[in-house]
Amino acid sequence: MKFFVSLIFVFLQITYAGVVSTSPAITEIVKFLGAENSLIGVSNYCQTTKKIQKIGSAFQMNYEKIIALKPSIVLLNSTKNAGVEESLKKLKVNYLTLNLNTLEDIKDSFNKINRALELSKREKISHFFKPIKKIETKKKKRVLLVIFEKDKSGRVVEVRSAGKNSYYEDLIELLGHENALKDSSVPYPVLDYERLHKLDYDIVIRIGPHAKNRGHLEKIWNKTFPNKIISFVLGDYAVVPGPGIERLYYSFKEILND
Repeated sequence: MKFFVSLIFVFLQITYAGVVSTSPAITEIVKFLGAENSLIGVSNYCQTTKKIQKIGSAFQMNYEKIIALKPSIVLLNSTKNAGVEESLKKLKVNYLTLNLNTLEDIKDSFNKINRALELSKREKISHFFKPIKKIETKKKKRVLLVIFEKDKSGRVVEVRSAGKNSYYEDLIELLGHENALKDSSVPYPVLDYERLHKLDYDIVIRIGPHAKNRGHLEKIWNKTFPNKIISFVLGDYAVVPGPGIERLYYSFKEILND
């Protein structure tokens, strides 16, 4: 009996071992699914509870390190891996490409990782996404979602915003509102000062990682647009499309619906 149990344990270790993650979002999904122990390599920007070999970034991978790790699978972000797939093919390294652009893409990535690592977490994934649902609202707001800005002389002069086909837009629409750039031809358009002033929107939500200079951000935005409602959602969960998506949904909900 003990031999049988030990055999199962060894089998599980073999099945789940040898995973390389190339982005923080993918690493967070793997951790959420309870498979952090399977990680043997991560990008330079990933956060893990134990020390794991860094393999560079999604743009500049250290292939020598990856080969030395002998991974069972490399998890790639499709928006950042131009040329990487071809390199891994030549090196005969098994990989899985994941799309994390839209909310549906993110859900699909959770399930793809679950299947690839044979984790049997389908129910957990379903339960996680269940609260992220459509809400009816009486007054639809046009929302400008900003993820970066340039400032000059204390005023905002240019921004990068979330356009169509992004998970940010998906969350806004689930909450019953509208992306001010829903007709944009690119996912993350750049707007100059003139376009910002001509654009029709009710509220700006400035999204970004945790910022020590939040006071500066608030100052330049309020100075540039004194008559507009400006809200801030700052934290890693706001820019890493993984398990933090639920918290982001509720942050948007608190700003727009509550």
